[in-house]
Amino acid sequence: MLVLTRADLERVLDAAGVIAAVERAFSEAAAGRAPALPRAVLPMAKGGVFLGMISALPKMHALGAKLITFVEANRKRGLPTLHASYVLSDPETGAPLAFMEAGFLTAIRTGAASAVAAKYLARPDSRRVACFGAGVQAEFQLRCLKAVLPIESIAVVGRDPARAQAFAERMRSALGVPVEVARDRRAAVREADVVTCATTSSRPVFA
Repeated sequence: MLVLTRADLERVLDAAGVIAAVERAFSEAAAGRAPALPRAVLPMAKGGVFLGMISALPKMHALGAKLITFVEANRKRGLPTLHASYVLSDPETGAPLAFMEAGFLTAIRTGAASAVAAKYLARPDSRRVACFGAGVQAEFQLRCLKAVLPIESIAVVGRDPARAQAFAERMRSALGVPVEVARDRRAAVREADVVTCATTSSRPVFA
């Protein structure tokens, strides 16, 4: 069985390729050719949650299961809030083909899903993005949106000003476009062509 670490996956997967794969998978699902079990959710002690997802794409010769834990309290521990693993199996023999670190897979797949939606639903000339959130998922939302839209500037809205500023600087370097921290969230939304919300906030972030 092949074992792939996060570093391995970062070397072989890019936003454009994952977006194309997700779009094909959505097409298979829409045609009723992607059987999946309902997502299993098991509460963990002290507020965490354990998630299990199983699905198949017979046409793409794929059968997989992903396990995720999400623990909000990990922020204070200096640990990732999300840990995940993925097992890919042969749909004919059932033999395990690969075991993968799935934190990266989850982040880029989620970003790719938003990019597929933007590809079809946003104006093709969308150039300004308002991004609520300054964490791991926000990064992948922006990386994937940049792959399908002619983005020229990004406004970041975050609860922690220092974290938002560090995120903006990192994304400015990674994406090669101006990325600034928004001082007025209403103005950021009003001036945006696309708004992405990558936040665990339990309250609405804008009206």
